[in-house]
Amino acid sequence: MKMDFKRIVILSAVVAAVAACGRSSKAPDTTGAEASFAPSMTIALSDSLLHAGQTTDTIDMGRIRAGEVVRRDLLIRNAGSKPFVILSVRTSCGCTTVDFAKEPVMPGKEVPFSFEFDSKGFNGYQLKHITISTSAAAQPFTLVAAGEVIPAQ
Repeated sequence: MKMDFKRIVILSAVVAAVAACGRSSKAPDTTGAEASFAPSMTIALSDSLLHAGQTTDTIDMGRIRAGEVVRRDLLIRNAGSKPFVILSVRTSCGCTTVDFAKEPVMPGKEVPFSFEFDSKGFNGYQLKHITISTSAAAQPFTLVAAGEVIPAQ
């Protein structure tokens, strides 16, 4: 059962990455230079960092009792040399809400970013997408929040 959860999470991350790449209307760079379509930001998740260049990653919310609200606090760090702003954040479901800094993120600085998932009315494995668009790049960054909602006791 744990293996099925990992497969679902990996599959959803691949689908999100392919979908994000498919939305790009930018012509491919044929000069041999490295393409720059990912934001120049780093997202800190607990002890690990998602580095600039990644366009998606998954946050494991673990097992959640039905009706429980799960909150994750993250940091977004500007890894670039110019300030950027978070232009918009979209969630795939009204059950997921976000809170983020509206002011520009200066180079080398971090700003808080958090989300909450309200499991009321859900059961089983859940995948929720949080799409972050910034002024740093044309392609958004997608966080996939995954977890298993189990019956409340």
